[in-house]
This record gives sequence, structure tokens and C-alpha cells, in this order.
Amino acid sequence: MRDKELKSRGGLAAGGSHAVEIKAAMNEFLNEFSGFKSEINSKFKEQEDRLNMFNAKSLTASRPALSTAIEVGIPHKKAFSAYLRSGDDDALRGLPVEEKSLSTAVSADGGFLVDPQTADQITSVLRSASSIRSIANVVQLEATAYDVLVDHTLAVGSSSVTLNVIPSHAQVIGVKARVISPITGAGVSSWSLGVSGSIDRYGNGLGLALNAYVIGMSGPVTYWADTPLELTADAGSFDGGVVRLAVHFTELEAPRAV
Repeated sequence: MRDKELKSRGGLAAGGSHAVEIKAAMNEFLNEFSGFKSEINSKFKEQEDRLNMFNAKSLTASRPALSTAIEVGIPHKKAFSAYLRSGDDDALRGLPVEEKSLSTAVSADGGFLVDPQTADQITSVLRSASSIRSIANVVQLEATAYDVLVDHTLAVGSSSVTLNVIPSHAQVIGVKARVISPITGAGVSSWSLGVSGSIDRYGNGLGLALNAYVIGMSGPVTYWADTPLELTADAGSFDGGVVRLAVHFTELEAPRAV
């Protein structure tokens, strides 16, 4: 009887140790599973944050909608692209060519006149900016043609005199004028353009309205002193208006030194 009791107690002791081991193993498994779960949750959270950032950037910098308008210049672009890619110029040859002549009378149709001083400044800038221009051999001609362009505001009175727009020893070919602000004045119905002593040398009976113009050709006339132009009312007196004047002249220069 005593032996059976000892055996029974020994069996219980052995069973208790197994239970402790199982409990420890389960605790270790649960701890590792909790760590794994936390790691997975962290990775999912990181991935979710990346997706949110990507969506935010996509919405902020979305591509603009494609234009539905027809581009008129597309044939030219396609033809030029084909020429660059393969050297095929057939499409370019078949395109209509738009041509437009230049005109100095209207600024929108050509360009503008540059006075000699501005032309010299442009030349000096080009020489300082370009190494080729600084070493190039420039041949100076013995006669030079110039154009002087001024916008003259009419002074109150029966006549209005400009600055000295004709330099000394210049041979004037002609003078052009265009009204760029209507001429006004009591009793004024027309006006003349010329110089002192010949007030209508370059035109008379000229209009007062916007864009009225004159192309005054009097044959080459040489002026031996700096000379202004004179605008004279046919009657009454000016009280407003602006006229754009262009003087076309040549100057002779001394022969080049030997």
C-alpha cells in the first residue's frame, strides 16, 4: 500500500513538470506571435502611409486635360518632325508659304527706323559681346545713308519747330510724316511741312486726322548747318497733335587714309 502511494505521488510530480513546460512554451509562442503581429501591423501602416502620400501627390500635380481645340500649325509641325527624323522633305515642300513684305511706314508691317546714335550703341554692344565681331575686318564706306525718326508734339501756335533733325552737311533725299495723334486747333484745316525759308518744301495741304501722311520728295537738298523741320498751319493755330517724322539723308565722308 505504501508503494502504491509513493508511485502515485511520483506520477503527479512528473505530470506537474510537463504542465509547466507546456505553459512556458505557450507563453513563448504567444509572445513571438504578438511580436510578429506588431511587425505586420507596422509594415501595413507604413505601406498605407506611402499610398496616402502617393495619392496626395497624384491629386496635387495631376496632368492637365488634353486640349480639344484644333491646332492650325499641326501640319507644319508634323512635316518638320518628319524632316528631322528621316530627312523626308516632301511634306514641307507641299505646305503653303505665307509671305509678307516689310514696310517702314506702318510699325506692324515691318520694323522701325534707328537713328545713328542708337545704331552706334547697338554696334558697340555687339562688338563687346561677340568675339568674331571684335576681330572682323569692317570696311567703312565713303558715303552713308541714315534715317532719323522722331515723334514731334505740336506746340501751341501757328507753327511748330522740331529739334535739329537734319545734321550739318547732310544731303536730304526726302521727309516722311504720319499723324499719330489727331491735329487740333482753331481755324486749322491743313498744314505744311518744310524748313525755315521754305515751309512747304516737303508737303502742303496735309490732313489733320489720325494716320494722315505725306511722303515728301523734293530732290536731294544739301543743308550746310544743323536744321530743324517746321510744321505750319494754313490758318489759325495749333493746340495739339503728334506727328511722326522720318528724315532720309546721306552724308559724304572723307576718303580713307592711305
